[in-house]
Amino acid sequence: MDDFSAQNILRNIFDGVIVIDTSGRIKMVNDAVCFLLGYVEDELLDQPVSMIFDKENPFEEKNPDGTLFRRYLNPEERACRTKTRQVIPTLFSSSALLGDEGDIRGIVCVLQDITERKKIEENLRKTQAQLYQSAKMEMIGRLAAGAAHEVKNPLAILLQGIDFLSNGIKADIPELPPVVSLMKDAVIRADSVIKGLLDFAGASVLKPAPENMNELIQRSLLLVNNSVVKKHAKVIRGLQEDLVPAVIDRNKIQQVLINLFMNAVDAMPTGGELLVRTRMKSSDVVLVEVENTGPSIPPDVLANIFEPFTTTKRGSGGTGLGLSIVKSIMDLHKGIIHFENREEGGVRASLMFSAENKSVQEESVKEKSLA
Repeated sequence: MDDFSAQNILRNIFDGVIVIDTSGRIKMVNDAVCFLLGYVEDELLDQPVSMIFDKENPFEEKNPDGTLFRRYLNPEERACRTKTRQVIPTLFSSSALLGDEGDIRGIVCVLQDITERKKIEENLRKTQAQLYQSAKMEMIGRLAAGAAHEVKNPLAILLQGIDFLSNGIKADIPELPPVVSLMKDAVIRADSVIKGLLDFAGASVLKPAPENMNELIQRSLLLVNNSVVKKHAKVIRGLQEDLVPAVIDRNKIQQVLINLFMNAVDAMPTGGELLVRTRMKSSDVVLVEVENTGPSIPPDVLANIFEPFTTTKRGSGGTGLGLSIVKSIMDLHKGIIHFENREEGGVRASLMFSAENKSVQEESVKEKSLA
């Protein structure tokens, strides 16, 4: 065969080339098609071209005489099937193969494997989403700080006025005390939202030091013990004794732990188990797991769990700021926090800290799931 013959050139083109006749049967393929789809040439010849497409066949429209329409297809994404039924994304295009008299003798198709390009595009989308989320959180933080400072002082004045009215109400007006009490509860609740906004906006300064995570967990559990008893929950501890100290801001991480413990207890109003475990995930990564045996989190809520004002406790006083603050604190520590529903029911929150104050992002990339 002549090295520069058309047939030899076609066979050595990097992209896949398929020639089909007017009835839609494959008449020629080059080596790239065979390599891409996992067939040998004889397995494809005289077969319907539809066998290589995952779903819609681009050549299903036909003339009344059964021949294919003359079609020029601009490049478009189309999924192809390999011999082993694997789906491969390709950039597909085609044009009519004309005879000497200008009649349509067949169609030439070109397939380009775009698997790597799709992976790059997906990574770019994820990076863009992360940048968008970061910018959004920064904007919300600025707005929260401004709104909170504007509202905090008037709330304090209202609360003082309600206390004054409460002390001055005469006993012979029975309708007033309940109304004033409701007003006070509403102002206190509004004030707690404002404090949450200030915490969310102000979580920016760390005072890190090596800390014993097990001791901090024990102290935090003591602080929520009243709620644990009230909800008839049982605390189960699995704390590794030789845990390496983590470099953290004690007060801020205690705020994180208390928030997670309270969320876990609130998820079990009729009782259940609060499980707290610690262990070394690697030589320099401390892992803390907080689990409950309550209901799972709905997928739409789980996907946005760190978004401000996302909560499953809207009707019972939840503001949806707690986990946003937790995420901000973890980000300041260059730590990782991850929520997932347990297969046996309930929710698991996993936190990773560096024992040497190094970023644990690489650890998260190496192990996509938190075991």
